[in-house]
Amino acid sequence: MNTFTISSDGRHIVTGSNDGIIRIWDMASGDCLKVIVGHAGPVCSSTITPDGRRVVTGAYDDSFRIWDMASGDCINVIEGHIEPVCSSTITPDGRCLVTGAYDGTVWIWDMESGDCIKVLGVHTGPVCSVAITPDGHYLVTGADDEPVRIWDMESGICLKVLK
Repeated sequence: MNTFTISSDGRHIVTGSNDGIIRIWDMASGDCLKVIVGHAGPVCSSTITPDGRRVVTGAYDDSFRIWDMASGDCINVIEGHIEPVCSSTITPDGRCLVTGAYDGTVWIWDMESGDCIKVLGVHTGPVCSVAITPDGHYLVTGADDEPVRIWDMESGICLKVLK
């Protein structure tokens, strides 16, 4: 298992593994509810929308996929990164997805259209962690070889570098 995420209501866990398989688990019973196959490489990031209806997974196939949690169907395949997607998060309103990749870039995507809104390309190593504040105003990114950076979500401007 390379990645996991927990739904905001605490009912489900989603895992992703080296074999490219995604599993949706029931937190209370521990039962596997769904097995999803779709990535052509190891799954290395996962995040669930705030409403719990969709899960987003990123993989070594340089794509991320948006899945319906209830059916397990793939809603969208979005490509644009030139290296594997290794971290992801969704804004609290569920409108934007943020992905970090091995090439040091951070992309902000529109969840509905799949269009890229912005690319922040300042890290020199893999972006291993991305998070958004509960109010949705700030993005925090961390890479293998650099300090943590705090960004304004709207403007895309780096506000602080934590060293």
